[in-house]
Amino acid sequence: MGIDAYRVPVPALSGCGNDITEAAAHLRNLLGDRLRLLTLRDGAATLDGIRKAFDQHLGRVRPGDVALFWFSGHGSQAPVPERYWHLEPTGMLQTLVCVDSRHNGVGDLTDKELAHLLDGVSDRGAHVAVVLDCCHSGGGTRDPQPGVRGIPPGTETAADETYAASYERLEREAETPVSVRHVALSACRSFETAQERTVGGKVRGVFSASLLAALATLGPGATYRELHTTARELVQNQVDRQTPVLFPSLPEGIADEPFLGGAVVPASSLTLVHARGMWRVDAGACHGIPDAAEVVLAVSAGDPESAGRRLVVTAVRPGDCDVEPVGWTPRQDRWYPVHVVRWPAPHVAVEVGGTPDDDAGAIETVRAALSGQGGSGMTGLVGPGGDARPADGLRLRVTARYTDGRPVLAVMRADGSPAAPAVTGHDGDSARRVARQVEHIGRWAMIKEAHESASSTDGLIRVEVVPAAPHEALAPRGRSGMVPNGAGEIELAYVRTADGWRAPEVFIRLHNDSGRRLWCVLLDLTERYRCHAALFPGHYVGAGQVAVAAEGRRVPVTLPAGSPVVPGAVGRDWCKLIVSDHEINTLAFHLPSIDEAGGYPHNLRSPASSLRDIDLPRPDLLGKGNWWATSLTPIVTRVPKD
Repeated sequence: MGIDAYRVPVPALSGCGNDITEAAAHLRNLLGDRLRLLTLRDGAATLDGIRKAFDQHLGRVRPGDVALFWFSGHGSQAPVPERYWHLEPTGMLQTLVCVDSRHNGVGDLTDKELAHLLDGVSDRGAHVAVVLDCCHSGGGTRDPQPGVRGIPPGTETAADETYAASYERLEREAETPVSVRHVALSACRSFETAQERTVGGKVRGVFSASLLAALATLGPGATYRELHTTARELVQNQVDRQTPVLFPSLPEGIADEPFLGGAVVPASSLTLVHARGMWRVDAGACHGIPDAAEVVLAVSAGDPESAGRRLVVTAVRPGDCDVEPVGWTPRQDRWYPVHVVRWPAPHVAVEVGGTPDDDAGAIETVRAALSGQGGSGMTGLVGPGGDARPADGLRLRVTARYTDGRPVLAVMRADGSPAAPAVTGHDGDSARRVARQVEHIGRWAMIKEAHESASSTDGLIRVEVVPAAPHEALAPRGRSGMVPNGAGEIELAYVRTADGWRAPEVFIRLHNDSGRRLWCVLLDLTERYRCHAALFPGHYVGAGQVAVAAEGRRVPVTLPAGSPVVPGAVGRDWCKLIVSDHEINTLAFHLPSIDEAGGYPHNLRSPASSLRDIDLPRPDLLGKGNWWATSLTPIVTRVPKD
């Protein structure tokens, strides 16, 4: 769908037809006679025409087919209905402007109705993808060089039957887990403009041209995440204030499937790109990268050609850092997967052995595995043979003993409880597995402890945990949240029912009381050393707006999987809120539980919706750019003893 010839007073565009002509050519070359293409240009691209196209064309899909919706044209916004405030942390819907929008009572195509149409296609068993090259903000002034694909927001929300049906479906699904059934590549953030420029003698959308260039460069096996990373850097090297968006962004889901479908490809949590004359990695202070210290990164094994090549951090910002390649010259037209190979200071202190029951030979094997063989310095040895100072927080002990005649290595907490599953064997392979467990815990501790010491979130964002009332499917807007106990913890309790113990359920609200838009992500850190952002994966929250985790749905807070629900049992989580004036890479925060950890760097896994920790920023720092802050909310869940 491409619209250049809009009706007055909506300004005309110049490159939308060229966008879809080039996209169609790429698809024909890629798919041959498998392609079933329907094109809506200019006057045919009405709101009703789109609905019919979904019903009569994309609606013909069968299980295993792929459906692609590509839109180039104007985008805009509209006020979100009060009934659905919990779905839009900015307070505005994003809309596609059809050729007849805003004439004779015809509205825009809202993002919620588009999602409803897309879900109708995915319900038939198809893989569904979307490309949107338009403004998702209330742009305003159109500039001919470059052009801006946006118009001012509408004053009302459409209320026809099709639009209403999309909301009714959302209400019906409110008590089901949040699921994403399509993947979207969008030209810009919800408050930015999408631009068009002359490319190769033709006016094109900067995003469409960049995405097709990425497809040509990376080939048909590239994942949506890889295409987004490449296209984003191409866009940002050409224009300002336009950042392409990938949805959903959680790891090992549909975003990590190849373009037009296929098996999930594990994603790299950190990437090296060349942006605006500098080499940059998308990890910064909020990920635990310290300022003015020696941090060394390397290209991961996922890139066999450059694996092991080193990078030294030269400047750190909240969400990314500048690096210098050491002894090699990366290509500027591509990106590289990277990981940290050396930290300047340990986050976890580890004592190995130290008791008469430990097998001396196995202890030395474990010590060698921890101190050498690629250790990143995230953990430090203490005690005999180790000179690292104890970490402020986490301290572990590794034992090498015999249990029922079997050699076993175990990682224990300071209180003597097991921190990770025991590993059978006292050989080198077992020692390396234990070293990976310790490294995993160190990574978790680094995420939990990372904070901006000079900032406080007081007066900017309030985080509330609100108990869910019986049969309450969606978050209330006004009911007060829980008050922390004297230790600063939110206390929750299981309830005994006729069918057994029922886990507590809550809503989590984020109140932006500042006078500006802030970017937020809510991390759940569990006592099994898992970390994920599924509750609130990262979004801008508008000034004075309220955002809700899990799209307003109830969040069950349970004991760790496999833990018996018996009187006296206790589970702990930490909800960590990271707030910034710039968007931050959340993929780097994801860790599986220690039971699932397969190595380091980690093989990321898709998290389910469940709960944990929170933190926030200071008013006098706002507006200075490159600002961030955190807050931590401990949550204790108990099974009552009586």
